[in-house]
Amino acid sequence: MKKKLDAFRVLRFETGLYFLMSVIVFFFSVSVCACAQSPYPEPEARAWLNNGERDISGFLKRFENKNSVELFLNKLCSNGVIYVGVVSTLGEVSGLRIYLPLNRERRGNVFDLVNKKLSQFGFSTEEDKGQDFLTLWF
Repeated sequence: MKKKLDAFRVLRFETGLYFLMSVIVFFFSVSVCACAQSPYPEPEARAWLNNGERDISGFLKRFENKNSVELFLNKLCSNGVIYVGVVSTLGEVSGLRIYLPLNRERRGNVFDLVNKKLSQFGFSTEEDKGQDFLTLWF
């Protein structure tokens, strides 16, 4: 009788241990998947632009061609921009959201680039007021 009771205790312990391990693995896999997602709500601009299935006519309202958009995005990124996202309104490209660097010099360079582009578009320029991002509307 004692052997049966000991075997039952071992089985119950192992079952509980397997259950606990499976719960830990499940929560770890869920947290890893959650971390792999972008913290930004917009799709990344360069990846979005290079996807051949996308309609880039929104960009072409303000830029000469796809290469000029890529050049502008590369200049932004080389000046320390954290992230550039594509803003869509009703499924159509309507702007770029530029997440600004914290470094003052880099922010100044980004504002210079953005203000030059805004002037070309015929819009008023932006000031650095400590904001986290700028949005260029097309």
